[in-house]
Amino acid sequence: MTIAANDIATFIDKFTNGKSTIVYGMSYGTGLVERLMHLKTQKVIGDVLDGFSTTSATTKNKFPFISVSNLDFGEVADTFLDLCVADDSRSRHFKSKSLPD
Repeated sequence: MTIAANDIATFIDKFTNGKSTIVYGMSYGTGLVERLMHLKTQKVIGDVLDGFSTTSATTKNKFPFISVSNLDFGEVADTFLDLCVADDSRSRHFKSKSLPD
């Protein structure tokens, strides 16, 4: 995990946009961000730790795999954005954009 955290620190140092960086970690990425914190990367000013998932103490059919949780998060996000579209005070903050063909 330390090697991966060093890779992230190197990436941030080489490809930063000149601004301070906040790092977000979800599931296994939480462990990476936690390890990155110990490296004291100068350009990182904040860390978000969004839960750590492991396979210990659970059966395969009950483990919350990321592929499944992404679907769950998608449903929540879609519902939230649908509510935003229906509410003018919120929808004006979301510009209509699409990817170029």
